Amino acid sequence: MPETVDCAVPDLDPSSDASWDRFTSELGVCLNDLWRPRLEELGLRVADPEFATTDTDPAMFADDQGTTMAYYDGDERVVTVVVPNVAELSEEFPARGQEAIWSALIGHEYGHHVQQVTGVLDKTYDMEVKASSEEGSLRALRRTELQAECMGGIAMRGLGYDTAEIERVNEVLNGGGDLPTHGTSENRREWYEQGSTGDTLAACNTFEAPADEVS
Repeated sequence: MPETVDCAVPDLDPSSDASWDRFTSELGVCLNDLWRPRLEELGLRVADPEFATTDTDPAMFADDQGTTMAYYDGDERVVTVVVPNVAELSEEFPARGQEAIWSALIGHEYGHHVQQVTGVLDKTYDMEVKASSEEGSLRALRRTELQAECMGGIAMRGLGYDTAEIERVNEVLNGGGDLPTHGTSENRREWYEQGSTGDTLAACNTFEAPADEVS
C-alpha cells in the first residue's frame, strides 16, 4: 500500500467556486505524492495527472443517475470536478467533514488514473467489448469501478484520515442505492473498506473476485 503522505487537506466552502478550485488542485498534489512512489516502483515514470474544475455537466461521463460529480479523462489524464453538481449534492451532506467526503470522491477518480497507466483500463475495455452478454459487459465495468472505489479507500488512509472518519465517509457515499455500473451499495462499501484496511494492493483485485462480490 502507498505510505501515508503529509497532507494538509485544504478547507472547503462548498458554496464557493474558487474554494472548489483550490481544494481540487491542492488535494491533487497530495494524491500525486501518495501514488507516485508506487508507480515508479513499477517502472512507470509517467507525468502526474492534472486536476481541474468545470461548471459544465458532461453528459458523456454521466453516471447511473445521470449526474456527474467528477470524472477522469484518460486521453488527457485530467481529473475534473463538476462544481455545480458537487455543490448541490453537498447540501445533502452534514456540514462537518465535507473535505473528507470529497477527498474520497477525487481519490476514486485518481484510481482510474492508476488503472490507466498500469494498463488495467485497456484490458477492461476489451473485456466489456468482448463480453457475450450485456450483463457480462456490465460486470467487467463494475469490476473496474469497484477497484477504483477500493483505491478511494486507499486514498483516505494515505491522506491521514482516521478510522472513524473513513467509515463515516463510506456510509455517506456508499450507503445509498444499488447502481448497475458501480455495484450494489453493499459491495461498494466492502471494496472501499478493503482499500482503507488492506495490507497490500492485492486487496483491490476485483478481477479475481467472485461474481457476487462485483454485482
